[in-house]
Amino acid sequence: MSNGKRKDKTLNTVYENMMSRCYNTEYISYHNYGGRGIGVHYIWILNKDSFILWCKKNGWVEGFEIDRIDNDIGYNPTNCRFIIHRVNCLNRRIVNSDNSTGYTGIHYAERDDVYIASLTIKGKHFQLGSYKELGEAVIARNKFIVNLGIQKEYKIQDLI
Repeated sequence: MSNGKRKDKTLNTVYENMMSRCYNTEYISYHNYGGRGIGVHYIWILNKDSFILWCKKNGWVEGFEIDRIDNDIGYNPTNCRFIIHRVNCLNRRIVNSDNSTGYTGIHYAERDDVYIASLTIKGKHFQLGSYKELGEAVIARNKFIVNLGIQKEYKIQDLI
């Protein structure tokens, strides 16, 4: 089997997993995708080969994962990219029910009545400070990300 065929087989798996996340109610993560309205571009649904061709022309490399740039929009050519797993994990919406602030890297310390901003980069944890206002903590974390120039890997969070 040629290397190209192996890649096609891998892209077939990417396609099948994407479709299952969005349309198979029995899929373990369906509630995070199809269950909240995330779908797949109609041309990709109708023609798997068009999806595979798009992948090959838009940065797919074996080992990379498909990522939706905006997690509230479905899989389509303008909202998808291919990235490494570590970066893909950083672009998740907050689903942890323990995070009452609604922001990644910001938690409320009830004892001190402050919001704590933090960030973990390559296993190293950075405590960015404590703030009386939630917005101040979010801004501090965003500034830290921008100052390090890592906003392609770490999502800048909008104030709600």
